[in-house]
Formats: sequence, structure tokens, C-alpha cells
Amino acid sequence: MSQTDELRIAVRKVIEQNISVGYRPSRFIQAREDGMASNIVEVCEHLLTNPETLEHIEPAIKKYADLLTLQEEVVQDPEGFGLSPSARVSAREGFNWFLQISPKTRS
Repeated sequence: MSQTDELRIAVRKVIEQNISVGYRPSRFIQAREDGMASNIVEVCEHLLTNPETLEHIEPAIKKYADLLTLQEEVVQDPEGFGLSPSARVSAREGFNWFLQISPKTRS
């Protein structure tokens, strides 16, 4: 399976998990075309490196203790789904920020 296909699966996993805990990630769904965007890598890299993404998701991270994020998925994947180094660094930074503000015990 290609890293792009694995990224698509991770995006779907995040969307489905978010909905299951009561949060509908509308921007995330729209930007990634529900995980099926033809340019999924570029879209994910842009959202991971865009500082506004953290501002937008911060209230949800605080409200939903078990919320799964793309940042967490990227950090957990050994190769970061093949995303650019800057996107992986941004994912790590975002994940570290979520660890500070969320009541969830994240791994």
C-alpha cells in the first residue's frame, strides 16, 4: 500500500473518530474531500503547516478529551506518511501543543 493510500486511511480514521465522539470536523472533511482529495498530500501538508489550523482545532482539543487528530496520526506513523519534513515537524509541534492543552493522555 502506498503512503498516500495510508494517509487517506488515516484521514478517514480521524474523521470517523471525531464524529464518533461528537465533533464534526467540517473544515477537515471539506478540505480533504472526505479523505478522497486527489491532492491529499498537498492539502494535508498545507493544513499541518498553517498556524491557523491549530487555532481552529484548539477549542475542540480542549472540549473532546479523546479527539484524534491528523497531527497525532502523522507523529505515530514511522514515516509520517511520506509527508515533507516541514509538515512532519509541524505535526510534531501541533501534537506537543495538544499534549499541553488536552485532558487526554496521549501517547
